[in-house]
Amino acid sequence: MRDRVGLAFCILSVSLWLAACKRTSESKLDLHPANVAGRYILLRPDGRPGDTVEFRVDGTIHAPYTDTTSRWAVQTRYGTSVFCSRSSQEAVCRPFHLANDSLVLNSGPGTYITLLRLAH
Repeated sequence: MRDRVGLAFCILSVSLWLAACKRTSESKLDLHPANVAGRYILLRPDGRPGDTVEFRVDGTIHAPYTDTTSRWAVQTRYGTSVFCSRSSQEAVCRPFHLANDSLVLNSGPGTYITLLRLAH
């Protein structure tokens, strides 16, 4: 019985997490803010440049590794702004902040993904 309760709790937790990632919020005024939209280059941990990615104001993502279903949005979760990206394969939301010309995504305790904004 205890195993079934634990399994049910685990399934419920995963279901709620997936629903939160897939949820769209029409009540948000701007899911694709202009101050986040733009062309960026990924900075590797050693500081070398990586792939270029473009987050367009229509919510699409254009990069070498994305498909036609790739989308992005800024949402608020538990009072924190999160940057969400999704494709037909997966959905990921990460806390973020803008610093100078960089979009900085929190990818875990003490680790960050830095994208440097490119000039238009």
